[in-house]
Amino acid sequence: MLQGRNACGVAAACEAGIVADYEIVIHLRDSAEPLRIPLPGVSEHDAEAEREALIYDLDQARLAEVPLLAVQTRSGFPRDPLPLDPHRITEIDLIEMPAPDE
Repeated sequence: MLQGRNACGVAAACEAGIVADYEIVIHLRDSAEPLRIPLPGVSEHDAEAEREALIYDLDQARLAEVPLLAVQTRSGFPRDPLPLDPHRITEIDLIEMPAPDE
């Protein structure tokens, strides 16, 4: 099963449903630069649900031996799905993007 890290460090922050900008980071075997999928203006709970759904889809693709998977979150990011070999994906992380300086 594919593992990864989530952005939720404190349960209270997750339960509060604070809206922020997140990014799903997909690490690929034999690639120094990970793929990044932005999740702008979502709650931490929703961002984690997107990450978990993506992990589930990738696990299912591996079980079915699908050679190429069109990666896209449930909320439609990225606009054009990324075609990836599910067997090259090593980790999927969720990170909270820093707030822009005002």
